[in-house]
Amino acid sequence: MESSIKPKSIQPKRLIHIDSKIAIKAFTGILSVFSAVFILLVPIFSRFDKQLLDSVKLTGINILSSFGSEKLIYVALGNTYDIYIPFIMRGLVLAVLSLSTISLLFILFIKQSHRIVGILNLVSASLIFIYFVSTILFGGITAKDFSGEHVALYKLFDYGSGLVLSAFSAAGAFVTGFLIKEEHLPQIKRFWFMYALLAIPMLLLVIFSLYPILLQTVLSFKEYRFTDGVWGSDWVGFKQFAKIFTDPNMARIILNTIKISLLRLLFNMIPPILLALMIFEIRNRFFKAAIQTITYVPHFFSWVIIFGIVFSFMSPSGIVNNVLQSLGKNTTDFMTNDKYFIPILIVSELWKELGWGTILYLAALSSVNTELFDASAVDGAGPFRKLWYITLPSISSIIVFLFIMAIGNLLKGAGTEQILLFANNAVMKKAEVIDTWVYWQGLGNYQYSLGAAVSFVQSFIGIIMVLSANKLSVKLVGRGLW
Repeated sequence: MESSIKPKSIQPKRLIHIDSKIAIKAFTGILSVFSAVFILLVPIFSRFDKQLLDSVKLTGINILSSFGSEKLIYVALGNTYDIYIPFIMRGLVLAVLSLSTISLLFILFIKQSHRIVGILNLVSASLIFIYFVSTILFGGITAKDFSGEHVALYKLFDYGSGLVLSAFSAAGAFVTGFLIKEEHLPQIKRFWFMYALLAIPMLLLVIFSLYPILLQTVLSFKEYRFTDGVWGSDWVGFKQFAKIFTDPNMARIILNTIKISLLRLLFNMIPPILLALMIFEIRNRFFKAAIQTITYVPHFFSWVIIFGIVFSFMSPSGIVNNVLQSLGKNTTDFMTNDKYFIPILIVSELWKELGWGTILYLAALSSVNTELFDASAVDGAGPFRKLWYITLPSISSIIVFLFIMAIGNLLKGAGTEQILLFANNAVMKKAEVIDTWVYWQGLGNYQYSLGAAVSFVQSFIGIIMVLSANKLSVKLVGRGLW
């Protein structure tokens, strides 16, 4: 007999639904509060003075307490000191706290205000950045020391972690409030595990890539001392950059760099393209593989080995001079003759990298539809027409990509390691490029800040050249990186 009792249907538990707008507002509000908390409670400035024999950590609360008298009373070693707080510091703290407070009020009492709050936090982060840059670069912004004299602000007050944390929190509030839209949240919820996995590599990227870039940028505006470290060394503004551009040899060094880089660019692009086209036309697989292997092998040799091979050919007792001597001609010490220095660099670099440079072009050619060649043959196209109308257009995107990337390295692409090995006192005028100058002057003479300043200039010019080359490429050939 069948039972008349029907089993209960198990209803799935409903997950708590959180409205997308509320979630965005909540994240934005939390980050805005964090920005205010960091400014108030975490040291945002520090001051070390020989008279104090101590390092004073100043939070936003300390700064605000000086609004009435423009000074902060500090007791150290049984003595009372007046630390003068300049108006620009007090104004920065008050502005960031005001923006954070207004942001919180918008979040609590106004619907759909997260975009406005995001903009307010962007203004807050921008104010911190502008303050940071302006006080470092412009020595006219001053503060009073204990003797009452006006000293450049950056020489008295250093920047604490609270200022950095506040700026990052405000920037995060801008991202969540203004850039993330409601329709993005379902996808974020769906793939939250993938975003969680991305957190580890992003953290490693920040620690090992972005943070060193920040250190190098900061170092270029300081006078580095071993005992004080990067952050403890004195700010010197544009002093390092002035050294670079007032060096009497810098014009020659820059010209050497551009000359060698352009020659390397030319010989690193055209010969590999021609070799790739020739290899692509080879039909015998064994012969094709043999040619590729032979041309690839030198890439795996270090520059020390390459130098040894070149020296065995070009030295006074080398193979080339022995051949010249057997022919009754005068011998030449090619390695110490500055007339042959750059040609030796270019030829040895071409031999080392020629085969390796064909890999991307051969990969692009392998994806070409062979039916195009058959159709063009039916139409009566010869080898050169096939090359011009089918083969070259198929690898044009790779050519443009490599060209734009090479343009960005124009001031860094002279081949530092190669030049350091091949250089000697007799060819020094031709061997001095920007990177070797940094090595000899910056590392050799312990001028680390000077080397960082040169690298900063190289990177800045490189970014401009990449952007310009990409825009020009899009305009002329309709292709670019983006």
